[in-house]
Amino acid sequence: MNFQGPTATANTVMKTKKDNNVITKPKYRNDGSNNDTSSTKAKFECGTPDVTVIVGGKQCQAYSHHLRCWSRYFDMAFQSGMKEAKTMTFEFPDDDPKEWELLWAVLDPFSDEKVNEDNVVTLFPWFQKLCISQGVDACANVLFHMLKKRISAMWIRTWATSSVDHASDESVEANIDCVLKLLPMSVQCTDKRAEQVCGRYLNFVAKSKPWVFHEQQLKQICSLFCEDENCKIALSEVVAEFLPTDVEGFEDTRTVVLNNPVLLLSFMKMNRYKSALDRIPSILSTLGNDRPDAHSAFKNDALLGSVLITK
Repeated sequence: MNFQGPTATANTVMKTKKDNNVITKPKYRNDGSNNDTSSTKAKFECGTPDVTVIVGGKQCQAYSHHLRCWSRYFDMAFQSGMKEAKTMTFEFPDDDPKEWELLWAVLDPFSDEKVNEDNVVTLFPWFQKLCISQGVDACANVLFHMLKKRISAMWIRTWATSSVDHASDESVEANIDCVLKLLPMSVQCTDKRAEQVCGRYLNFVAKSKPWVFHEQQLKQICSLFCEDENCKIALSEVVAEFLPTDVEGFEDTRTVVLNNPVLLLSFMKMNRYKSALDRIPSILSTLGNDRPDAHSAFKNDALLGSVLITK
């Protein structure tokens, strides 16, 4: 898992299977400008900083060869002759300079800083923005272990339903918040283990305690359009539980769903489960004629419109 860059040498930090969140950091030969090759500073700096990175108004000095080795974003910028590359100045005006300092520490070949549970949420957007694939992979590994530890009682499929059943609504809601905070990052990782953990958990909760989902969480899940099958099943279960008019205790949640026809439409389009699609006529009937926006949203959609025609 090495960075590929024009000045990287074979002298790299080795990672072990037990520590997959370590980013392999390239070290560099001294360019001859400093004869003290035993000096850590000499090995790392290899000359004078030639790039200015302005983050949130704060100027930070950097080395173009380091940036190119670490980041495909910077490498492509220098290759394509972007305006920023010509002026050797890159600006990120809306970002926090402390985040850049953390990123720099994680990538510094002579720093012990690495991706962990405390910084993964901060670092992940930077790794994506700068196209640092090793960083994204390291985050995916940390996310997987965070989620696995956080909802370990639900991790083994045979224990999951009983574990959720006996858990308090408060603890389940706390876990849902954690899952939804990390799921957007998990969905964007090529390593799908974290997304699968999220999907299983949401699936189990949807079947056992669907009432714990509140409006904002429903919108959040809906907006992700996860590919994980368990996430899709979870959404189908939630929709199926909320809509029956003869089920007591779901009035508030049912109102949330029915009052958000676009949200409901997205749910159904996402999972395309027959159990959800079959309910469309009854949903329209429940809404009545006072909700033309819902009728229009459903009937103007090609998939759902075809379902309505056959009913």
